[in-house]
Amino acid sequence: MVSRFFLLAVLVASSISCSERNEDEKNNTSKFNKEMSVYLADESKLAEISDAIDGYRAKKAAKEAENKKKAEEAKLEEQLKNPVKINIGNSPVRGSANAKVTIVEFSDFQCPFCGMGANVMEKIARNYPNDVKFVYKFFPLPGHNLSRPAGKATLAAGKQGKFWEMRDMIFNNQDSLKETSFDEFAKSLNIDLAKFQQDLGDPEFDKIMDDDVELGASLGINGTPAFFVNGITVMGAQPLEKFRNVIDKALAVN
Repeated sequence: MVSRFFLLAVLVASSISCSERNEDEKNNTSKFNKEMSVYLADESKLAEISDAIDGYRAKKAAKEAENKKKAEEAKLEEQLKNPVKINIGNSPVRGSANAKVTIVEFSDFQCPFCGMGANVMEKIARNYPNDVKFVYKFFPLPGHNLSRPAGKATLAAGKQGKFWEMRDMIFNNQDSLKETSFDEFAKSLNIDLAKFQQDLGDPEFDKIMDDDVELGASLGINGTPAFFVNGITVMGAQPLEKFRNVIDKALAVN
């Protein structure tokens, strides 16, 4: 049997050992704090720490960007195999009938991001004059009181063969749109104003826009702009390079 005196001796030794360790830890901590104070007092050392932190953050950001790019590429490859099917119907189209790539755009005339997207589409048209054609779909957002009248103006201009000209003029003057703007645009485009004003009341125009909104909603669109490049989804006002990447891959498989 273990002696009671032995157990007491072990407990005493243990308490002394712990006390000594605590004292050592205090001494080490105090020593560390003093050395660190001296270290941090040197501005060159602070610069080293700052550079190290910046380097770490840069590496972390680069890794995150790389992972994001890989995820986007994997998603793109999957969409190339399973593109979204979109019924173009009688929507306005421009570009070569033999174009291998079709970009379907859902847009709102008062959305500033749609204005940015329209500028990118113009650049794409210049970069791919024969390979890309464009389809316009209406997606007027609640609260944009001039978006639907603007859509009707483009459709009325379209009856005189100038849908895209009116569309471009509206986007180019997006910041100053008012109710009287559309008549002014029609005059500058040499459109028959009387016919234009009469066509604005065509009830079919509302149905066209309602059908586009319904189609867009069925595709999961809840904001603008939204693009489908050969059925590959590109959401928002993305830079030209984003579209070039998708277009080039779509061309490669056609």
